[in-house]
Amino acid sequence: MSSPSPWMCAIDFGTSNSLVTVASREKVENPLIVDPAGEDPTVMRSVLFTRGKQFGWNFGTEAIEQYTEWAPAGRLLRSLKKHLPDSMFLGTQIEGVSYTIIDLIAVFLRHFRQLASTHCDQDVSRVVLGRPAIFSTNPEEDKLAEQRLTAAAQMAGFTEVHFLAEPLAAAYEFRRSLSSKKKVLIADFGGGTSDFTVLELGPDRFRKEDVLAIGGISRAGDAIDGSLMQHKISRHFGSEVTYQHPLGRNALHMPRSLLKKLCSPADIAFLAQRESLSFFQDVERWAPLPEDKKSVQQLMVLVEERLGYPIFRAIEDTKKALSQTDTHLFRFEYPGIQIAEYVSQSEFFQASTNVVEEIFSACDATMKQAQLQFSDIDIVCCTGGTAKYPAVIRELANRFGAEKLSAYQHFHSIIRGLGDRAQAILFES
Repeated sequence: MSSPSPWMCAIDFGTSNSLVTVASREKVENPLIVDPAGEDPTVMRSVLFTRGKQFGWNFGTEAIEQYTEWAPAGRLLRSLKKHLPDSMFLGTQIEGVSYTIIDLIAVFLRHFRQLASTHCDQDVSRVVLGRPAIFSTNPEEDKLAEQRLTAAAQMAGFTEVHFLAEPLAAAYEFRRSLSSKKKVLIADFGGGTSDFTVLELGPDRFRKEDVLAIGGISRAGDAIDGSLMQHKISRHFGSEVTYQHPLGRNALHMPRSLLKKLCSPADIAFLAQRESLSFFQDVERWAPLPEDKKSVQQLMVLVEERLGYPIFRAIEDTKKALSQTDTHLFRFEYPGIQIAEYVSQSEFFQASTNVVEEIFSACDATMKQAQLQFSDIDIVCCTGGTAKYPAVIRELANRFGAEKLSAYQHFHSIIRGLGDRAQAILFES
């Protein structure tokens, strides 16, 4: 029987971005290069593209470039992690081949294992995976998500799989900056989930009993982007259309289930199903007003040309711009689609109010679980890309005080903590 590899992989597989490192007993490597063409080569957007089984898979920046070249042929998939707790989401078909959610996530994890093995010059089959503090507030859905992620890791070739909650991974790294014990809130705002962990943290070795409470919600950056689509952009794609069935007398509106998919970065791709497209054609024909017909035509172009990624990339760019300025021109142009509309910061904040309130209700519930007042917290450690959103910063400051907010390394803190945990497991084994 061969001895286990002296190396262990650590993977921060995120809804929006992913990072990888490896650890031995001697050291934790810096995050590996996972996207050579990316703005930060150690951070890869969690997007996947294929034109079919015979063409293989592309990841990150390369996936986006291939999608730009070949769309609408092939499929670009994003935010797959969001579907892990959803028992109704079994998978999808791509160019006639069926893939389960486990199959698709295994594609990512296999790619990361190959990168780690190449870096270590040997097969790396042990892994620490980050996971949200809570995939879902439903315990059965939370359990299903971890089971699926475990199965995907095993399918990818990992024979030993460990998990660490992402806020705790951030805590592993953050404790190095402390000289004495503090009560700390780790607030991890990602693309798919917002996680909160209250703990006592100091420079000494981390203990499980230091964790006072863990909470979270599956609402974060994607939901904030979706709120702008819902309240400002979706009307250009038929959300306010009124139409009448030829055999009916009542005015009808676009079904809520279809609008929900339109406003979700993870789900918009699934509007390209035959029955949805056929329905949109009927609505365009039954809508009496020219402006309604035009908006449905734009929707069909958006869906048929598989433009979900670029429309939400434009929305994300608007979100970032409105963090710095009062007004931004949202522009999206494609043959058959022409949108140019100013969005104010106040409009965006108003649109995202419900999402932000849901996120901070989870924060408040976590504090209640810890039996602490806001004033009891010494430091708030913020991580994740959505931690930069002004409405999120404002809500944290209102509760804990702006002077307690520590804007930690938004993308690298969790992967460094996962690497530390991997090294600790190697010492324990």
